[in-house]
Amino acid sequence: MSQRKKWDTNLMIRDIPFFGMWWSSREFGGSFGIRMRGLSRNVHLTIVLRDGILNCHITDTAKKPEKVWEANMPICEFETISEEFLATCVRRYYWFQRYYHFSDSLLETLRVLGDSGGMREYDVAPLYEAFLDEDIFVKKRIRKGFHEGQKIGFISKGDDLFFVISFSQKNMIIMNSDPKKTPFGRTPTFQGFLRYMDYLEEERILEQTDLLEPGKKKQIEAAFLSMLTEAEGKRD
Repeated sequence: MSQRKKWDTNLMIRDIPFFGMWWSSREFGGSFGIRMRGLSRNVHLTIVLRDGILNCHITDTAKKPEKVWEANMPICEFETISEEFLATCVRRYYWFQRYYHFSDSLLETLRVLGDSGGMREYDVAPLYEAFLDEDIFVKKRIRKGFHEGQKIGFISKGDDLFFVISFSQKNMIIMNSDPKKTPFGRTPTFQGFLRYMDYLEEERILEQTDLLEPGKKKQIEAAFLSMLTEAEGKRD
């Protein structure tokens, strides 16, 4: 039996927890869920690879049967998706081609936010302040971004926004910021995550937790206002 590992993350605003997530993993898959304080109900998304099939399903312990959504994909189909990714998302770029890359302060803030390991608590104020920075986006040549450490950035084409990262002096990965317009949008993993978020809204689950309890809501609103005022003060 594979060892089970679990990560819990709390997003905080001035030491006030307002949103929590958890991830539990085993050797061949794992489960993800939004923490639902005040509810005995458990609604989570599970991803598991077994016998060459990638299975993704949503479980709601308040329903009978508990499995409320499910999708499967043979792992061999990922070869087709990978080939399509290489054909559509790996491109050559010109030496003069430019993009906007994210500031070092924003990238570092996102890196800290993304770190995991046991119970973690993150204050979103530094992230909010990083997004308010006037220099959050820096325009430069894509090739220079490569030499500075393969910095990720973006370019716009028509109504679409594309993430860009160069991995050599001539080639880059360019991917639509809307995953539904990428090859990976067909995978059960991506579809399951979207369905999970829709299901929470349809069942009004977050509204039943203490997240929107009047007293808690007032605390969160006051913390956001304080954070905004402080961030604006640093800009003046």
